[in-house]
Amino acid sequence: MIYRIRLSENKRLVLVGVNTRYAYVVNETDRTLLRISVVFNGTWGETKVVLSGFQNITAIAVYNETATVAYTNSGGLQVSQFLNPDTLEQKLVTNGRVGNVTVSDVISLAGVPNGPLYFITTLRPGVRGLIRLSGQIVETLLTDLDAPQGEMQRMVASGPLLYLVQKVSDGRLFTYKVFPVPVGAPHITAITNAASFATATNLAPGTWMTLWGDLANSTEHASTAPFPTTLGGVRVFVTSSSGDKEAPLHFVSPNQVNFLVPDIEGTATRITVNREGISNTSSSLGITSSFPGIFQVFDPNARTLVQDSQYRLLAPGEPLVCGEYYLLWGTGLGSTTPFVPINEFAPPGDIYLLLTKPRLLVGSSEMEIVYAGLSPGAVSLYQVNFQNTSCCTGTPTASDARLVLGDGQTYTFKLMVR
Repeated sequence: MIYRIRLSENKRLVLVGVNTRYAYVVNETDRTLLRISVVFNGTWGETKVVLSGFQNITAIAVYNETATVAYTNSGGLQVSQFLNPDTLEQKLVTNGRVGNVTVSDVISLAGVPNGPLYFITTLRPGVRGLIRLSGQIVETLLTDLDAPQGEMQRMVASGPLLYLVQKVSDGRLFTYKVFPVPVGAPHITAITNAASFATATNLAPGTWMTLWGDLANSTEHASTAPFPTTLGGVRVFVTSSSGDKEAPLHFVSPNQVNFLVPDIEGTATRITVNREGISNTSSSLGITSSFPGIFQVFDPNARTLVQDSQYRLLAPGEPLVCGEYYLLWGTGLGSTTPFVPINEFAPPGDIYLLLTKPRLLVGSSEMEIVYAGLSPGAVSLYQVNFQNTSCCTGTPTASDARLVLGDGQTYTFKLMVR
């Protein structure tokens, strides 16, 4: 395959990366990074400047149709990602910081498909480290002092593998060695309620949750309960004072896993994801009796899913009607009577009320809840049926709504009322 590119003027260029759509080159005259479209059928591409005004580019990685660039400017070290021609610069490291972590320099960058970013940096004078960056999570995987010892020089990614180049001295001569780095472990970047996508600080038994990150190698879906504890080569363990328990899985993909929190006890817990026998564990989370979340509609407004008594989904901006009945759907609302074991259908033909009736407050009004509990025929799916008691006139507005559970846990969202 021959790549053909066209430049708008003569420049002294150095090719720094290429993928199936673009070539990335540095203009050594004015230190400008250019992204150039590449065409395979004899038609020339067009030049597009994606980054300028910097002092120095220190590293660049091109993978997954994405360019990630480490450079310095007047603010210090920057690491930015460029996803496509219309995407603005997305900062991963800003002025030498990511979250609460300081990054002094970037010597080499690499990325693997559907995975995090890896870079070599100076940890302290004379010691370099291999770092994994996933969102705001920074982890040190290796240092020069770890076996095999040697000064880290560069990295090269090939498919799912990462290769590290080290410089080694025997006191007289320098040699270079290349060895694969075991980066195949799954990685969790976020844990959220599966209904509301609220970030989790706690877990509650019987709640549908979502893991985000570098997770499964394929996309799989389980269609019926009891849901399996292994899906697409992925297993999820939830650790508490009652031991390690495997979580039922409903959906797995390279970047998302939906799981059901098993019966856990105590005050603290951790989540471990195992992919094809290789594991990684989350930071510690608390344990509560409920972690309420109401399902959202997947549209640009991310609005709450509300249905009328005929199960019709309310349109964007449509207000509740005075005296009418509506339904909310959620997860993590807590125990019911009668009790339904986790990962089992709530049998049809019965009602499964929450142990304590919740309250639904909308603005200055309190809605009349007529049913709050598990939805018969589903697994850990809750429904809240209520009557709208807000009968004001005027322009519909998105008012703050609060679902307050008996254990004090509160979920806040928006409802359109007059």
